[in-house]
Amino acid sequence: INLFADSVFVQDFQVHSAPETGMSRQIQLMFEEQDEVKYRLECMPGALGSRGGLVLEDTLIWTWQTHPTAYFGDLEVKLVDLPGSGWLRIDGDRLRLEADTILQFNRLEPGKIELGFEFDQNGDGIWQSVDAKTLQAAEPYFYPVNQPDVRSNWVIEWDWSLVVE
Repeated sequence: INLFADSVFVQDFQVHSAPETGMSRQIQLMFEEQDEVKYRLECMPGALGSRGGLVLEDTLIWTWQTHPTAYFGDLEVKLVDLPGSGWLRIDGDRLRLEADTILQFNRLEPGKIELGFEFDQNGDGIWQSVDAKTLQAAEPYFYPVNQPDVRSNWVIEWDWSLVVE
């Protein structure tokens, strides 16, 4: 398996097998991509095979190019008036917060970011969702009126007050 960055051979990379997904297998290529570079991955005959011992006797080639540095944007979120401990949700990630804070997210892809705050009202360290069997309501979840929109080569400063009315 050979990896090239702008036609220069890359020596420091690793290839790992990923867990099976559905009917196919995947490999993971581990290395640090650089901005605005054309990459070429070549799998020579015999480089890939199946668990059953079947070896692929073909050459496979993948190519891709990374974005320039100016493509990415930054988001600074200033959270004030938190009702207490909880989790900031940013897209699929969660961050535990104990008090008002300012968070910086760098090198984000342009587009809408989904923010939310899960308030740990009872302080048990778990955000409780709805439990229909016991008629338990969910702990409060806060959404901003509008979601932030990250732009290329911009720093978006987002002030969000979670005043409970």
